[in-house]
Amino acid sequence: MSNTVGRWLAAQADLDRTDREVLVMDALNITRAAVISSPERTIEPPVLASLDEAARRLRDGWPLAYLRGHREFWGMRLAVNPHVLIPRPETEHLVELALEIIRPGDRVLDLGTGSGAVAIALAKETAGDDVAIIASDRSDQALAVAAENALTHAAQVQFVHSDWLKRVDGSFDVIATNPPYIAADHPALAALRYEPHSALTAGPDGLDDIRIIAHQASARCRRALLTEHGADQGCAVRQIFEDAGFREVRTHADLAGHDRVTIGFVA
Repeated sequence: MSNTVGRWLAAQADLDRTDREVLVMDALNITRAAVISSPERTIEPPVLASLDEAARRLRDGWPLAYLRGHREFWGMRLAVNPHVLIPRPETEHLVELALEIIRPGDRVLDLGTGSGAVAIALAKETAGDDVAIIASDRSDQALAVAAENALTHAAQVQFVHSDWLKRVDGSFDVIATNPPYIAADHPALAALRYEPHSALTAGPDGLDDIRIIAHQASARCRRALLTEHGADQGCAVRQIFEDAGFREVRTHADLAGHDRVTIGFVA
């Protein structure tokens, strides 16, 4: 019976070592260093059953972030669940670029906020600059997660239930978005099956939502529109932005050198 830390870790040797250790760390409320240095520590039966179930889910493809109930983003711990996309490190590049454009007194919109990661990061970084941060999502469940995260981090964000800009009032100096951009038949979706499908895919080429956003934003954006997208979509997104009337359109690479964020400015 795997009733000690060492035995349980050994019994789950087919799983990633870090994932195993993190599960034990959370279950026993100890540090990872303590997990590694105390293999003789006893695991009580109820905790052992919970760990076994977590290991089963990992093998089935459940993301570790959902099992833990949170994910780190921009130095913050954000609550996540299967109603929201798990924030990725590359999305921090979207935040960085938006912060270069935002000015004191601006009105800023985060479209498709999900967990609230982008909106909350922007709100925290611009606190005191009289910047209004508005975040929209078409999912009530996602908005509930985002509102919880904003409350946890004391971030001033106004949340709006809207399918892109349809129910959002007014115009905005800067609009930032991390929309669905994976093609409907992309093989990568198999590994993402537990994340919300509507937050991942957008038509045959993955660009349907970006087309809608660019069209809607062209009449509501006063300075710049920024969108995250796939590594092979930079050229297509630039064309979409230009067709919608944006100027000085350019694509920025992420730390891995892949096209990641396209920005278009209002003439």
